[in-house]
Amino acid sequence: TVDVDFQFIKSRDGKDWFICNRAPVIQEHPKTGLPTLCRFAAEVRCSTFNQPIDVVESWYKAFRRYWQILEENSILIKSEPGDILVFNNGRVMHAREAFNSTQARELEGVYADWDYLLSAWRVAKVRLHQQG
Repeated sequence: TVDVDFQFIKSRDGKDWFICNRAPVIQEHPKTGLPTLCRFAAEVRCSTFNQPIDVVESWYKAFRRYWQILEENSILIKSEPGDILVFNNGRVMHAREAFNSTQARELEGVYADWDYLLSAWRVAKVRLHQQG
């Protein structure tokens, strides 16, 4: 695996964000080697590649092949008004296509931290066990 620099610089709702990360595109589980997280978005991958040229060339060759595999295995899900789609942002590759419509479109994104979700699950599990 090759570490890549990622940056997310944005202003939204009066808040400024400047998030930096250096990690491989595909993160593997340390024991099983299976993929656990994918960082793919080109708009947050830095334009500079802080690696030796031979690593850069082989990385881009692998990246192009990875892109091909994704394209060959992609599916299209057409949503309807009122649909809700929930997924793990780091485990499911996703994108939106352009469309033409005279109707307004509203798309809302919500992000949850796994630590908080797992904490709430554990608390609920303990409480249910205590109630018996």
